[in-house]
Formats: sequence, structure tokens, C-alpha cells
Amino acid sequence: QAPVGGPPAEIAVSTSVSVRVHGAASASGLRVVLADVSAPSSPVTVASAVAAAADGDAQTLVLDVPSSVDATAESYEFRLFRASAADTSTPLASHDVKVFKSLASLSSSGVAGGTAGESSQSSATSDSQTNGAKNALVLETDKPTYRPGQTVRARALALDALSLRPVKGAVTFVFRDPNSFVAMRVTADADVYGVASASLPTSLEPTLGDWFVEASFLETGDGDSISTPSRAISAAPASFVLEKYVLPTFEVAVATESADVLRGVDTIKGAVSATYTHGARVAGTVDLSVWQKTFSFGGGGEYDEPPMVPMMFADEMATEETAGGVQGSASDATYRLVKRFPSVALDAESVDGVAFELDVSDASPGVDYGWGGWGGGGAPALVVEATARDASTGETQTGTASVTPRYRAFEVSIKGPSLFKPGTDAEMVLEAKTHDGAAVVGAFATKTTFHKTDGGSSTTTNAIELTAADQGLKRFYVRVPLNDAACCRVSDLTSWRSGSCCLNGASVELERNTASLRSVADGVAAGAGDVDDFAPYASWYGSMAVPVGVLDAFVTIAGAPYERVSVGSTIAATVDSSFDPPGGAFDWAVVAPGHGVLHHGSVTKGGTLSFTATEAMRRDATLVAYVAHDGAGGEATNVVACAKKVGVTFADDPENGFGLPETLALALDASEAAPGDTVRLTANSSAPGSRVFVLAHDVSVLIQAGGRCSAMSASKILAASAAAGGGGGGPPPPPP
Repeated sequence: QAPVGGPPAEIAVSTSVSVRVHGAASASGLRVVLADVSAPSSPVTVASAVAAAADGDAQTLVLDVPSSVDATAESYEFRLFRASAADTSTPLASHDVKVFKSLASLSSSGVAGGTAGESSQSSATSDSQTNGAKNALVLETDKPTYRPGQTVRARALALDALSLRPVKGAVTFVFRDPNSFVAMRVTADADVYGVASASLPTSLEPTLGDWFVEASFLETGDGDSISTPSRAISAAPASFVLEKYVLPTFEVAVATESADVLRGVDTIKGAVSATYTHGARVAGTVDLSVWQKTFSFGGGGEYDEPPMVPMMFADEMATEETAGGVQGSASDATYRLVKRFPSVALDAESVDGVAFELDVSDASPGVDYGWGGWGGGGAPALVVEATARDASTGETQTGTASVTPRYRAFEVSIKGPSLFKPGTDAEMVLEAKTHDGAAVVGAFATKTTFHKTDGGSSTTTNAIELTAADQGLKRFYVRVPLNDAACCRVSDLTSWRSGSCCLNGASVELERNTASLRSVADGVAAGAGDVDDFAPYASWYGSMAVPVGVLDAFVTIAGAPYERVSVGSTIAATVDSSFDPPGGAFDWAVVAPGHGVLHHGSVTKGGTLSFTATEAMRRDATLVAYVAHDGAGGEATNVVACAKKVGVTFADDPENGFGLPETLALALDASEAAPGDTVRLTANSSAPGSRVFVLAHDVSVLIQAGGRCSAMSASKILAASAAAGGGGGGPPPPPP
């Protein structure tokens, strides 16, 4: 038995890749060959390494991939031979690989760490990847709104979606008016910094309304003059408004104490303030009202940016939302008045604004809190609107804040493996948090039902205690029973047989009707456990894993991190199985695209392994634990394995799991200036030789645009990277 342990799915020319092999001593030496098998009858060896019998049974070999390898070819394999065998003979094992022109051009997928990312069995699998770089294009305009006659300036940034480094190429800008007619089309080169720009002078009598600028990009690569269509990408269109307006002199800000309002509490607390663009507070009055959407796009009613519209003059109105990425007809964004409140005075001397406490318990019709079924949610957002009137000029401005109605005080989720493995402990995670992100503490219980093909079932329970130290998330383990060999055969798992009693799935469900769960609700908000249907629903279902050749021969990995970790962190995990491994231990390895084996070792059943997270794991590494079950048969039927995804954060933001590869800091030499004064802006970058692109405009422009931001931001770059399949994946990006 001589399996190749965890070959990389992707390698790059002019690099070295590490491959783990087993069986060198028993086979009197092994040789690993990277071969071009485009002509199967006459494979061509492009790189090789030998594992001498005297150096031990398990070895890590290093192959140097020459620069002459054709990265456009599709037929490459790692092939394993006895050291004495010819390269043209039948290999002991083989695995497909993809070859790329550089490490930077490797394809990538987002981190899916945790039990859901677990694969069940044989190492004889290969992933199909896209052979080519994944680029992203981000677009901005210098302002979100313009007057007729002003010039619209657009700028695009092209970058590698994984490394977030700039990419050279050509960017085509297309400016469209509200009727989608093309006003201008222009192509500009993206320089070595990945930036291209274009300008649209507007006429004094243009078509008013919402305009769009689109951008597409073709990478020119390393000296190429023509790119391939597969490397063409487009940016999300950027919208801007062309209208006749007078810039506002002050802004209204509404801040709520909580992003949610609970069923049974029915009170929204917060503060409202009005501030001139030069920083002073406005004296006058403010009218407060609460509105609610009458239609939701299917979940939670949460929208990134509430519409800045004057809703106080009608009991029902319709608007179109384009900010925050929501577009639709007027009927898609209709609001109904929930309740108006008496005017209150704005004090120019108030630092914190005017506090409010809005009781909507007596609103008619009342607040729609959605429903409490599976998944919860369904409640359209509430919008707190404040219209301030300047006592000296009579000018009015409006500000809003969005609040989400919550049917329950907290929510619970249960996650686990997609495949349950008989004879092992299934790693589950229970998470309980309020919707403002606060951790929930208390006692929870779950019931697990194991389903059988003959309709029978068995159950087991778990008690989970969440403490403050758990921060609302805790792992627990469900013991999966073995199949009954008297009525379950290996063949029953792939074909139906009358009388079979094999396990075919498991469901884990939160026990809702417990006194401890009611106490949990009361701990979140007083009286929250007294309302009907206070307890959330939470469950998880998974199928039973199909064994490879041997009934109920399974391996599991528990304790691996579910999120990205910072470089230098120690990652630990426990390996368990439904059988005793031959030799008393499992082999394990950490494999990363482009690098191969980064770490390796052995671990006993129930033992813990550990390794250090490195920069090479940014493209996602795979932790694999494996063993030959009994030494009989080939690797496809005998090697039993388990795999978990692990990854590292970008260096500057380990807490949130994403970030930009370099840091940039801006500083002004003055916080106030008079017209005509010179203000000095200093930029400091962590990357010497960087070019800094600056965008600046008056804050009143943002007020006029209702809070819409047209500028490029870290979150927009990371979102575009994630959409292209790069390293910006993971948790959702923060607001710009």
C-alpha cells in the first residue's frame, strides 16, 4: 500500500511543492513524478523526486516545477512508482493537478472551516478548479450627486481578487442617462497601480435623474497586448444623481439605543440632533414619526440604508430605493405610517441632541413583528423619521434610522456536519445571541433523532450550558451509534434492500418547551419569556456517511477553528475514529494550494495534533487525517480519511477575518480652516513606493445625497474580491 498523502490540487511553475508519500520502506523505495499525460500512451516526466527505502516508510518529498512547464495544458498528474519501475509503467497511484503560471494566479475559494466543510473518506479525490487568475474591478465617482454643467469623474481599481494587488489592463467606461442611453464610452489604461479614470462633462440642460456609469476590464498581463475573453470582468455599476439643487446647510442625525424593538416591549429609544455643516448645533423644532414597510424581500426587513424621504406629509407613500443596492418599482418600497409624535424643541447648546422614547404599543394598526416559525424573521423594517426645522431660516432637513422588529428576544442556531459518521462523536455548535450581537447565557437542551431505512429511529439528548466566557457559542458532541451488522450491510448504503436497518440520517433539534429556556428569554429582556411562542426554533439535519469498503470505518477531526486565524497562531484539533488504527496512530498533514504539504505528523486515536498557521494558508489549507484501514485493497477502498478547511486572516484585521494587505493612514494639519487657507494632508502607507489616490468633497454633498456614498472603500473592495472568489470572503464586510 503506497498512497500519495494529500497532493496539492494546484501548483505553479518555477516553484517548489511538497508531497507526502507512504510505503517507501515496504516498497523498497518510491518515486513521485509530475507528468504531462496529454498523450496517455507516452507520458512526459517534467519533475520527479525519490523516497529511498532507508529514509523511512513515510517521507515528504520536494519537487521543483520547472519554468518550462506549459501552464495552459490541462493534463498533468502526480504519479507514484516503485523506485525501480519505469516512468512509462503503470503507477501505483495517480492524482490530477492543475498547473498555473504563478502563485498569484492560483484560483481560490472562501474559507468554509468547521464541520460543514468536512469530507468523509478517500484521499483519491481531486478538485476541478478554474485555470486562470480571478480579478476584481471596483468603481467610484467623485460625488454621489451633481448639478447640470458639472463634470462627473469616475475612477476604477483593478486588482487580483485574492492578493488584492493591482493588475494592469484596459478599462472601458460607459456613462448612461436615466433612459439607459449611452452618453459616452471611453477606454483608459489601468496603470501599474491598477487605476484608470474617465470624466463626463454634463450639459446645462441634461436629462435629470439617476445616471449610471459601468466599467469593464481586460487584463493585459505580463507584456501581453491582447487579453483572453476569460479574463474580462465587469464592475458593479455606480449610480449618481444629476439634478438641480441647493446644498443643505445642516444635517439631521437619528441614533437609536438598539437596532431592534422587541415584541411586548414596543418602545424605541434614542436621540436626534441637527448640525450645521460647519459643526454648530441647530436651534428649532423636530417632528418624529415611525413608519413601516408594507412589503419585505423575504427575510428580516433589514436594509443597509433606509430611504431619506419626507414621509411626514402623507399617511402612505411609495419610493424607489437605489442606495444600498435595492432597486424596484414604487410598490416594492411602500411605507405605512405607524405613529406620529408631538414636536420637540432642538437646543443649540445640546451636545448629545434631544432624547426620545417612542411608545408604539398603542399604534393602530400595530407594528408587524413578523412570525415565529422556522427561521424566524419576516418583519419589515421600522423607520424612525425626524424632520428638523431651523428656527432662523425655516429650512427643513430629514434624517432617518432603521429599527428591526423582533418576534423574539433572542435566536438560536445549531450547526453540524453534513455527514454523520457512525461510531464517532459528531461535532455540533450551538449559538445563541440577541439580534444586536449580544451573547446569551443559560441552559439549553437538544434532542437528536437517528433515522433508519426501515422507518425506525432512536434518540439521545444533550445539555448545553452557555456561560459568559462562551460568548454565545459552544461546541457539543453527539455520539452517533454504529450500524447493526445483523441487518445492515455495506451494499445497503448504496442500494435498497428489503429488511435493511441501516442509519440514513440524523436530526438535532432544540428543545423549546423547557423552563430553563424561558429563564434564558427573561435574562435577555424582562418579561420576554412571558409572551406566547417565546422560544426560537433551531435544528440541523445531516445524512449518514457512506463508508469506503468497510462498514462503519470512519475518522473525524474535532476542535479545528471555524474562522480564519492570524498568522503565527497555534491550531489544535483532536482525531477520533470508529476503529483502532493499524499501528496505533493516524497520519495527518496540512496541505495548501501551490505549496503542498506544510505540516505533517502522526496522532493516536483520541489524541490532539497541533501546528502553526502560516502565510501560505491564506488560500485555504486542508487538514487531513488518514490511515490505511487494514492494508487490503487499493487506496480508493482502503484509505479512510477526514478533512477540514483552515485559513488565516489578512495581516491587518485578524479579528474580523478580512482586511487589506497594506495599511494607510491620513492626517490633516488643521481641524478648522477659513476660505482661502491651505490645509496639508499627509498620507502614510505601510508599503514604500505606494501611490495614494485622494477623493474629497464637502459634507453637504453627502447630506444632499441622503447618505449615499459613491467613494471607494475597504468594504467595497473586499466585497468585490469575495464576489470574484478571492480572499475577501468570510464574514460580511462592515459599512463603508
